[in-house]
Amino acid sequence: MNAVKKFIVAMLVVLGLGIVFFIGYFVKSNANLKHDARNNTECKTNERVFDYADKLSDSEEETLRGEIAELEDKVGMDFVVVTMDQYTDLSEYDADAVSYDIESNTKDIAEKICDYYRFGWEEWPAGTYLDGRDASTSVVIVANWQENDGYVYLCTAGKAKKRISDSKATSITEYGGKILRSDTLGAFERMMSRTETAMKSSTGGLKFLSPFICFLVSLGAAIAFCIVNLSKKAGKDTTTASTYSDGNAKELDRRDIFIRKEVTSVTIQSSSGGSGGSGGGGGHGGGGSHF
Repeated sequence: MNAVKKFIVAMLVVLGLGIVFFIGYFVKSNANLKHDARNNTECKTNERVFDYADKLSDSEEETLRGEIAELEDKVGMDFVVVTMDQYTDLSEYDADAVSYDIESNTKDIAEKICDYYRFGWEEWPAGTYLDGRDASTSVVIVANWQENDGYVYLCTAGKAKKRISDSKATSITEYGGKILRSDTLGAFERMMSRTETAMKSSTGGLKFLSPFICFLVSLGAAIAFCIVNLSKKAGKDTTTASTYSDGNAKELDRRDIFIRKEVTSVTIQSSSGGSGGSGGGGGHGGGGSHF
């Protein structure tokens, strides 16, 4: 009966933790989505959908524009989608549609489009990235259809770069890329939804766990705690000092005998080299995947 009481208490603690996690999640999310009104007066266009490859119908483009407008107002960021293929003329961006390296070329195109139009929710602040300025909060997604391959890249800047890690950007494109060929509108909507979720986090997207996951972890810990304690209780006092004797054992000698001294040393080598991250400074980050 005592064990049952412990289990009930543990479950109540887990329930309390779950409630705390839920409250903390929504408070944190709302706080991260707070933003000032858009004040970027240098952006050269109000367009957010560049369907160069003609993968969307006119009605789908209008639907996407409306959904993007709602996302931008909710999150406080510029959000842009681009479709292209090997026939797309990108000369105004000083870019080529065809390259031997589709990954780096798509990344380059996304960054150049962002920089060309000066996308960003805020005025580009003083910095060192481009013309004495740093890019401001935006996401530009470029879906690149080539003859034998496809690659979609999500480019981040400003607060979006801080909240959406490069690995998270990659996972977002993977999620949307699964249906990009069969349902282009649905794929962009998927990526928009995951982007909004990531923007609610202030830890780079991957480290921020949902309250449901936290609740499951707490529940598992509580169950494990109860199982371990019950097993300890079951095995307690199964052996005593007289288990392997008749109870008349005598202590003949008590001494500490020094056997040997052993010292293990480890040499730690330092290296002056290191791996560099992408999108450093006030420029861009992001990630992509094939589709």
